[in-house]
Amino acid sequence: MFDAVPRRQKAVVVTECGKIVVAEVDVPVPGPEQILVKVVAAAHNHCDWKTIAAVKAAGAIVGSDFSGTVVEIGNEVPEGLRHIGERVAGFVHGGISPNGAFSEYVVADAYTIVRMPPSLSFENGAQLGICPFGAAQALYTTHELPIASPEHHEKQSLLVFAGATCAGQFVIQLAKMGGLRVIACGSPKSFDLMRKLGADEVFDYSAPYMCMSVKQATKGELKYAVDCLGERHSPKQVAWSLGESGGIVASIQSYRSPRPGVEVKPSTPFELLPEDFEFPIPHKSNKADIERGRLYAKTWSEILAMGKIHLPSIQVLPRGLASVEMGLELLMEGRALDTKLVIRIADTPDL
Repeated sequence: MFDAVPRRQKAVVVTECGKIVVAEVDVPVPGPEQILVKVVAAAHNHCDWKTIAAVKAAGAIVGSDFSGTVVEIGNEVPEGLRHIGERVAGFVHGGISPNGAFSEYVVADAYTIVRMPPSLSFENGAQLGICPFGAAQALYTTHELPIASPEHHEKQSLLVFAGATCAGQFVIQLAKMGGLRVIACGSPKSFDLMRKLGADEVFDYSAPYMCMSVKQATKGELKYAVDCLGERHSPKQVAWSLGESGGIVASIQSYRSPRPGVEVKPSTPFELLPEDFEFPIPHKSNKADIERGRLYAKTWSEILAMGKIHLPSIQVLPRGLASVEMGLELLMEGRALDTKLVIRIADTPDL
């Protein structure tokens, strides 16, 4: 038996001055096609602190990635799609409304949800949101590559810049499942990890002649790239690594292309949810993106069930919701690029 859902909960909310605090707020109510999840663990993402800084939505609950158990199901969710007590993971657009992952309960779209296998802990499962869905979006939406179909593009090359980041680790593995030849760039200390994940060749992304090395390795024919950093030196490094005819860069951040003939296409996983928003990029919800989100949720659920993915390492912060601010500061300082920071709700003091 599951306990009755309370009316009030603890959550990390944005204050009037744009700071964050742990406060008591109302438990959100699921809509007809939504579910209510009792959150067990939640993970930090760069989009969390960026949303706080840019939007400053007082009263909004912070956090995107979560894992937990289903406790309520909307009355229009098809029978059998979800069930009470189901172990799930997913993401929401935290920081813009009174619904976010850094809370005891979160409302989520019933379809854009990953089913967690029994062998996967909630702590590890908490990261199955922004990064894996963003990886699928970069490969299948932006680059329009077939899902896990090696026979279609066996000799096609893909550049993954910042391949050791949590986002990059998902991109590398998903690209290899689809039969792509993966060229990964990162720091030398991450070379072994990127090779383990499936990278065919690795390069130092801080080397002055990285672009030339990638061009030589791909014979000047590279057309596809995924920029998992999207700032500092990455725009030029990625653009000038592409072949003479240019190509397309799928980026986790929006920036102007530094090179003629190279098109930069930014995206955010929030586009896969049935909602409109203005940040991080303006988006009007549409059927095509919603269907993609549902397809990617199904794809990741199947990949997890088959044990075909190596998840990034995690670091569990010690004080639950009270540690969220510390975790976001670590991300802002660039001190947790290849490790996913996670909290357990039950570790929150006085909960």
